[in-house]
Amino acid sequence: NNDGLDDIFIGAANGFSPKLYLQNKEGKFNSINSMERYFMNDFLSPGQLVRHPNEPEWGIGQVQSVIDGKITVNFEQQGKVVINGSVIELNLIN
Repeated sequence: NNDGLDDIFIGAANGFSPKLYLQNKEGKFNSINSMERYFMNDFLSPGQLVRHPNEPEWGIGQVQSVIDGKITVNFEQQGKVVINGSVIELNLIN
């Protein structure tokens, strides 16, 4: 498929319940759970303030960029960090 879109399918293995999967352009598969995190973080934009859910000591971070699920954030105590948005869902500060 050359339309630039990812392929979506339902699959089950070894007796587990079926799950929705997304196959990206590199051929890797993500379950719906990691897709939800990816799409949540995809709404972030430069300038927004966030916290890392597993690293509270980093303090507040300012989003620098969001490109292909990779989020670059400049945190108060940790500095610049690139975060995989399909693994970590950052907490938006209102």
